[in-house]
Amino acid sequence: MTDDNSTDARIPAWHERRPARLLLALVPLVPVLLMAFLVRWNYQKDPLDVSLFWNDEVVNWHQAKSFSRAGFNSGYYTNDERPAPASFTPFYVHGPWYPMLAGTIARFTGWPISAGVVLNCFLISMALYAFVLTGGLGTAQLALLFGILMTAYPIVFYVTINMQETLQQAMAILLAVCFSYLFAHREQAPLSARVGLTCMLLTASITRMSWAIMLAPFFLLINRKNGRGLLTAVVQTGIATVVVYWIVFETTPPGNHSVFKAAAGFTATPTDALRPFLLQAAANFRLYYSFAGQNALDVNQKVAVTTITLLLLLQLVLSLLRSVRLGRPLAREDYVTAFHVYNLIAVHCASFAFYIIGTWGDYRVIYTHILLSLLLLLLSGRRAIVICFIAISLLNLPSIHANFRSFTAGKYADSSKTPARVYDQVAKVLTYDARATSRWCNTVLMDIGLYDGVVSAIPAGIGTSVIFDTESTSAIHSRYLWITDSTRDRLARRIPQPRLEHLLAMPTGELYLNLDADCRHAPSGNGRP
Repeated sequence: MTDDNSTDARIPAWHERRPARLLLALVPLVPVLLMAFLVRWNYQKDPLDVSLFWNDEVVNWHQAKSFSRAGFNSGYYTNDERPAPASFTPFYVHGPWYPMLAGTIARFTGWPISAGVVLNCFLISMALYAFVLTGGLGTAQLALLFGILMTAYPIVFYVTINMQETLQQAMAILLAVCFSYLFAHREQAPLSARVGLTCMLLTASITRMSWAIMLAPFFLLINRKNGRGLLTAVVQTGIATVVVYWIVFETTPPGNHSVFKAAAGFTATPTDALRPFLLQAAANFRLYYSFAGQNALDVNQKVAVTTITLLLLLQLVLSLLRSVRLGRPLAREDYVTAFHVYNLIAVHCASFAFYIIGTWGDYRVIYTHILLSLLLLLLSGRRAIVICFIAISLLNLPSIHANFRSFTAGKYADSSKTPARVYDQVAKVLTYDARATSRWCNTVLMDIGLYDGVVSAIPAGIGTSVIFDTESTSAIHSRYLWITDSTRDRLARRIPQPRLEHLLAMPTGELYLNLDADCRHAPSGNGRP
C-alpha cells in the first residue's frame, strides 16, 4: 500500500533533474569559458599565457607580490611620494584591501604573472555558484542567467585583467544574494543576519566607495516602516557613510582620488568649487550620452541600461499614481522597483560627478550596479525587464570579438613580455632591504610613462612612487629612481639637487641610486617606516 503522496515523492526536485543539474553546473562557468574561447580564437594561446599591460593591473599585481613577501613593510606605492595618512599602509590609491587579499593567497600559492587571471576566474565562478545555489533558480531562470552572462562583456573582458574589477563584480553577485534575502525578510531579519549583512556592505564600500550609495536603501530595508524607523535609517546611513569615508581617506594616498579632490575643493572654497563641479558633471553627462565616435559595445550597453531604467521608472510612477488615486499604500513590490530605480540612477549620477566618462573606466563602477539589479530582477521574477536587457545586449555579439581583441591585444602580444634577462639585471642592482628604517629605502620613484609590464622585474617588497608633478622642487625621499633623461633634467631643479648614481639602462629609461636617501638599518632586523 502507498499513500496519495507516493507519486509526488517519486518526482525529482528541479535540482535533481538532469537538464537543471547541467545548467546549474555550467552557467556559473560561462564568463570563464567565454573568455577562454575568445583568447583561443584571437590569439591561439592558453588564457594563462598572459602579460601585464595596463598600468593599474601592473601596480595591483606588484603590490600583491610585495605583500606576500613583506606584508605592510614593503616600499611605498604612491603618487609624487605622498603616502596615505594611515602609517600602517604603504599601498596605492585603490587601498590596501586587494593587496592584502591577493598577497595572502600569494604567500601560499606563489604569484606568477598569470595569478591574477586565475584568481579572477575563481572569484567570479564561486560568486555565481553561491548565487545559483542560494537563489533556488528554476530552469527558466538559469536560462536567463545564461543570457545575462553571455552578453556581460565587462565581466568577460576584465577576467583577463589583473585588476579589482572581477572582485567588485563578485561582490555585486553576493550583494544580490544579500538584498534578495532582505527583500523577503526586511525588518523581520534576525539581528545576526542584519549585523552580518551590514559588515558585508561596509566591506564592499571600503574596497570601492561607490557601494556606499547602497547604504541608504539597505538601512531603510532593515528598519521598520514608520517615523522612528525612518529616522533610525537616516542616522545609521549617516554614521556608516562617515565611517566609510574616514577609513578610505586614511588608507588612500592623496592626489588621485576624485571624491577627495572634490571634498577638498568644497572644504576650501565651497562657492568657487560648486560651478566647476557642476560643469564637469554636465560635461560627463553629455559625453556619456554622445554616441558619436563610441564603439558599438559602449553604445549598446548605454541603450540597454537606459531602457530598463526608464521602464522601471515608468512602473514606479504608475504605481505612485495608482496609490494616490485609490488611497492605498504602495505594495511591497513597488518599494523593490524604487530600489532598482535608485540604484541605477544613483550610480550614474555619482559617476558623472566624480569619475572618468567616455572610456572603459566608467564601466568599472557602473556595470557592477547594473549586474546587481539584473540579478535581483531575475530572482524576483521580473523576467520581462531581464529579457529586454538581454535582447538589446544580444546586438553586442557581432562586435564582441573585435572589441575583445582591441581590449586584450597588449596582454597576449609576445612583444609585451618582459625578457628574462631584464629580471636578472634588475635583481643585481635592486634588493629588498628588510632591515631598512624607512619604507623610502625600498621605493623606486619613476616616470608614469615608464609604468608598464617591465615593472614586474622590480623585486617584491620594493614599492613604486609615480611622478605626476614634474614641477615639484621638494627633496626626493626614494632610494631609487627610474626615469628618462628629460625627467632627470627637471629633477636637477629640486632643492637640494639630487645626487644620482647610474645603476642600469632599462628597456626604457634609466635606473639610478639616490645617494642622498637616508637609509639605515634597524638593529632588530624589522624595518619600520
